[in-house]
Amino acid sequence: MAGIDPSSDLSSDAFRSWVLERANAPVRIRNENGKSETVTTFEARLLELASGNCQRRIWCMDFIRMVQLALEYERPFSVTAKRRASLALTGENG
Repeated sequence: MAGIDPSSDLSSDAFRSWVLERANAPVRIRNENGKSETVTTFEARLLELASGNCQRRIWCMDFIRMVQLALEYERPFSVTAKRRASLALTGENG
């Protein structure tokens, strides 16, 4: 993840899709009882970050932030669309 500038790379729909697909990909981990368990990559990074001995803390934080940015990128557009619909229903002009 080093060298990636989220502000420019996340403007691409393809890259956002890749980040979200990667976050939802299943991975096998060992739980606290030593048993193997399947979780998403995002959950695995959260669990790794929450562990007391996380060796890749910055990498996990970068991955989580990239997923967060990929999810937030579309939010202003959906809010704008909702606002337009609200204005149309109330008869207000924008």
